Amino acid sequence: AVTAIEVAMKNQNGLTLIEMMITLAVAIVLVAVGIPAFRSITANNRAVAQSNALVTALNLARGEAVKRGAPVTVCRAVDDACDDDSNDWASGWVVFDDTDGSGTVENAERIQVWGPPSGTPTIIALDDSDNEVHVVSFDALGAQATAGIPTFTITNPDCKGDQVRAVTVSPTGQISTTRSACP
Repeated sequence: AVTAIEVAMKNQNGLTLIEMMITLAVAIVLVAVGIPAFRSITANNRAVAQSNALVTALNLARGEAVKRGAPVTVCRAVDDACDDDSNDWASGWVVFDDTDGSGTVENAERIQVWGPPSGTPTIIALDDSDNEVHVVSFDALGAQATAGIPTFTITNPDCKGDQVRAVTVSPTGQISTTRSACP
């Protein structure tokens, strides 16, 4: 007596060459369509992460200013010190409590340092009059204590669509993030 399994196994012949070629062609089309979408998702996630790091630093400075009852500053950092030579914040930033009022970061004043964000973004900070912004300070009430309304524009070299992020600090110290089109 022949069982049903033995009959089913005798009737299976495997895949033909044409069936394998069609399967391979479908797989190639799916990969070709998926890779650009994956790159776009990766670039968008990188922009979000970069803006979130900056927002975190600004929120930390604001919170520390309120907690300490004294001004706390965020500045563009090079080697853990403030740098006014460039307006590109992509080298990182430092949050510090300028207790001596010198405008420079001493070891005891340093609260936290952020190194360069991942990728190679351009992070430009301008105020509402298009003046360069080198520092953002918060007073003891959490309000922004620098002149103008600073906006940080974060652009990545592989920017497509609306992947530019703008981080704005209002006079009251509120921090907001918006998206805009790539240049």
